[in-house]
Amino acid sequence: MAEKPAEVIAAEEAANEAKRQLEELNAKLADAEKRADDANKKFEMTKTERSEEREKRQKEAEKSLQLEEFKAIQEEKIAEMQLKLTEAESKLTELDPLKEKATQWEAYQEARRSVLLELIPEDRREKFKAAPLDLLEDTVELITGKKPTTFTGGSHTTPPAKPSKWSEMTDDQRAQAGRELPQEELTKLIATG
Repeated sequence: MAEKPAEVIAAEEAANEAKRQLEELNAKLADAEKRADDANKKFEMTKTERSEEREKRQKEAEKSLQLEEFKAIQEEKIAEMQLKLTEAESKLTELDPLKEKATQWEAYQEARRSVLLELIPEDRREKFKAAPLDLLEDTVELITGKKPTTFTGGSHTTPPAKPSKWSEMTDDQRAQAGRELPQEELTKLIATG
């Protein structure tokens, strides 16, 4: 075979060199495209992560705000409840003297009931045990034919005559009048002499 001219060989070598360089450039280009693709994926991933992180922080901030609002509402409710408790305790303190009066009244009614029931024949007492006091008094009046006497702490007596003048009153009667009578009536009584 005949030898190739030097120019053809040089052209073939140049073509081979260009082909090799082209392959290198194609490999570098493919590598650059791969790196660019990886960078894009990483960027997208980072973008998604940032978005997720931002949403997470936003949700945490909303939860924190809701928690603060809830705490504020609860503190208001606690303050209202404490105020109501203070008011209730104040009213209970006001009711303490009334409890004593109620206890005294109940004791009076029970003792009065007992005395009135003794005035009713024994075979009829059971019927009237739960009757209101005024009905029991009316019943005793019907049965006995006379108005029941007033009741003073366990015994029954006829009502004492009230003195009409301050000077006729005993010290105990004066003290009782001072406790029980309105100021205007007390002043009139004292003025009578």
